[in-house]
Amino acid sequence: MGIIVNTVVKLIENFVQAILLVSLKVSFIMSYTYNGTQIRVKHPVHQISVNKHKVAFADKSGQQLSTFSNNSEAKQFVSWLLQSH
Repeated sequence: MGIIVNTVVKLIENFVQAILLVSLKVSFIMSYTYNGTQIRVKHPVHQISVNKHKVAFADKSGQQLSTFSNNSEAKQFVSWLLQSH
């Protein structure tokens, strides 16, 4: 009886780990479309820096720099970055 219980517990643990891994892979990659170009963001975002119409951010894939036409569009992107986590 103990072997069966241990086997069932191990199967449940493996199943839960597999579900968590799949949900992490799916939920952390998002894209933002700006002027027909996709900006891919792999969460979590570690750092955001804004200088006029340029936004630099560091995510799970590394550092990226995006340039926008004006300050308003840059702010909109930063707002999306902050809300999409």
